[in-house]
Amino acid sequence: MLDRLVRGTSWIASHWRIGAAIAGAVGIAAVGRSFLETEEAKAQRTERAQKLELLNPAQRVREKAEE
Repeated sequence: MLDRLVRGTSWIASHWRIGAAIAGAVGIAAVGRSFLETEEAKAQRTERAQKLELLNPAQRVREKAEE
């Protein structure tokens, strides 16, 4: 068991650059996606978020009633 832990941490230590590159690529993709998003898509996303905000209090009331 301890041997697996040591091997795992050793592997992570020797391959940290790959993880950093993947994390950087994901970050760049997220920024690029938001930058290239159209105004219509932004409006739709905002509308969905507002609907979820309205639904959440109702869900909280239901959960408390179930307790």
